[in-house]
Amino acid sequence: MDNINIISKDDFLSFCDDYLVFLERFCTDVEIRNWCLNYDGYNYDGNHQELHDQIYKDFMINAYERKIVFPDSWMIWNEDLDRRWCQKEEGFVESLEFEEILALISIVIRSDRMADDLAENIGDGTLLHLFSAAKAKALGE
Repeated sequence: MDNINIISKDDFLSFCDDYLVFLERFCTDVEIRNWCLNYDGYNYDGNHQELHDQIYKDFMINAYERKIVFPDSWMIWNEDLDRRWCQKEEGFVESLEFEEILALISIVIRSDRMADDLAENIGDGTLLHLFSAAKAKALGE
């Protein structure tokens, strides 16, 4: 994994400082969570524009600009990891290395292009779980 250009642990922790509270709020506030879980970008009616903008014009753009999302994630992620992720295997995320969690975060955020599910992955706590696990790894916990 040495030849793969990923974000440093310090830069990742800085991103977490900026966005973990955002992720917590979006999956714990009932109204916001429900909006996220029912969001349909293909039929977006303009309701809750501020929530939409926080996800798509702030969080997502910054995730790309600050290299949370990286193009070489496919070099880390493999079929076995994908199978275990899809099976929701207990303790799976926590068993991953920091770089593997970053690859999964990258894949989850990038999947919005095909499935338009970034809001859902925020509302259901998926990204909060991934970022929290990666933060613990970055801190050596």
